[in-house]
Amino acid sequence: LLAAARLRLVAGDELFVAHVVDPAEVDPPHEAVLAVDPERPELRRTLDAGSRAEYRRAFASWREETATALRLAGVRYLLCGTGEPAAQLVRRIAGDAGAGARG
Repeated sequence: LLAAARLRLVAGDELFVAHVVDPAEVDPPHEAVLAVDPERPELRRTLDAGSRAEYRRAFASWREETATALRLAGVRYLLCGTGEPAAQLVRRIAGDAGAGARG
């Protein structure tokens, strides 16, 4: 993703990444669940009281690293939840673009 983004930026394009995250990914259920990676369905892990905190820490760290790498490359990164209406997301992106143009 980052390599493709850099190519578009070098070409003079403006890029936005809207990272859509389900609230259950950020704060998984407290009861034990079998978590299945949507990008690699063969990867399955049990999330229980012991592993939940580590999962949350790792996912938060990954999101921050991803956002930082994209922003440093010049991409506008926006984290949003699955419950956010599309119209509201578009307004957030447009607002961010206006702020970038002014700042």
